Amino acid sequence: MLGMLLMALKYLQAGLQQALQLLIAGGGDELGLKCAVHGLVVGDLVGDIGLVERRTLQLAELGELLAGLLGQRLAGVVVFRSPSVS
Repeated sequence: MLGMLLMALKYLQAGLQQALQLLIAGGGDELGLKCAVHGLVVGDLVGDIGLVERRTLQLAELGELLAGLLGQRLAGVVVFRSPSVS
């Protein structure tokens, strides 16, 4: 009777070990998929941030250009005041 119980426990141990190996192997595949998705999401986020930063730089350059043009325009203006009569 003890021999049969010992054999049953060995089979149970082998079955549990195989199930654990399959679980770990499956988790490894899932981890690889998660890493791939994570890489894609991060890449997309970095690309979007780059677009926002470039747009900000373009707007800043446009502002500098307009300010320079306005400054040049104002530099050519001469204001004549009539003498005030009191």
